[in-house]
This record gives sequence, C-alpha cells and structure tokens, in this order.
Amino acid sequence: MNKIKVLIISVVLMFLSNLFLMYWVWNSSHRPPHRSAGPRNEIIQQLRLDAEQVKKYDVLIQDHRLQIRTKDEEIGLLKKELYSTLNGGNEKNDSLIQLLADKQKEVEKINLKHFEDIGKLCRPEQQSAYKDLVVSLSDLFGHKRRPKH
Repeated sequence: MNKIKVLIISVVLMFLSNLFLMYWVWNSSHRPPHRSAGPRNEIIQQLRLDAEQVKKYDVLIQDHRLQIRTKDEEIGLLKKELYSTLNGGNEKNDSLIQLLADKQKEVEKINLKHFEDIGKLCRPEQQSAYKDLVVSLSDLFGHKRRPKH
C-alpha cells in the first residue's frame, strides 16, 4: 500500500509538472519577441531630431543599407571564390584576400560617410549631442554583426 501511494503521488506530480511545462511553452511562444529600440531610434532620441530631420535620416539609412548590401554581396562572392580554392589551385589566394580587404575598407568608408552625413543633419545646438554619439558609436555597433540576408 505504501508503494502504491508513492507511485500515485509521483504520477500526479509528473502530470502537474507536464501541465506547467506545456503552459509555459505555449505562453512564451505567443508573446511578441523582445525588440530593442534599435540604433535608429536610439540615435534619433540622442540627437533629439525633429520630424523633418527624421525623414532625412531615414533616407540616409535606406541609402546606407543599399550600399552595405551591395558590398556584402561582393564580399560574399569573393569569399566563395576564395574558399573554392581549397580544392586546389590556391595561387590566387593572396590576391583574393587583398580584394576582400579592399572591400572591407570600402564598407568602413561607407559607414564613416554615413555618420558624417548624420552629423550634417544636426543643427548647431545638436552638435554636442552628436559628439557624444560619436564617442558611443562603438557601443552601438561594435559588438554586433551585420544582419543576415
């Protein structure tokens, strides 16, 4: 009789824990994913951009994304070509690596120009906030990878 009680209690506890687990999984899967405000909103807030500046900033973002996407595609093709040399014929490796370095240099130039353009959007009273933003750029973008396409 004692063993039966232990068995019944164990079964009830497992049943309740399974119910709790199913509720938790169902509830967490129906929650919207947590999204941060993102760099765009953070920059708008930090610089206190007005509506007209935000419109211009959004155009800058679209142009920047297009330029970066183009360079990413070029880098991807070069990487594909570089890694295909692993099957033999690695005489082109150095030149491919140099081309990749050149493309990455172009990406960084695009990024710098983007932030210079943001600075040009700022009015004189926003310039100190822009200088503070420039100091924090590595915190905003330094630890993240570009989004996958």
